[in-house]
Amino acid sequence: MVQTMVLGLIILGLATAVIRWQLQRHRQAANNMADAQLKGDAELARGPLMSCLEAAGYPSGSCTPTPAQAACVPAGVLVFFGGTPPSCTVRLNLSR
Repeated sequence: MVQTMVLGLIILGLATAVIRWQLQRHRQAANNMADAQLKGDAELARGPLMSCLEAAGYPSGSCTPTPAQAACVPAGVLVFFGGTPPSCTVRLNLSR
């Protein structure tokens, strides 16, 4: 009787470990897919944004954009401008 209970607890523990492992694997795969989607979205936003900024004359003496240059930023994308000329930086921020 005791051996049956011990064996049952061991089997239950193993089953729980396998289920947790599978859930963790599934969660990691979902996170990787979401990260890949964000990277793709960032690349899709970056090309037109940089083209528009260059056409509007960015940077023009300052790394802070003019209103015309700031209008290049598409809706739903946060852009942080920084640095000092000629090493200006443009950082995109997308959220899930």
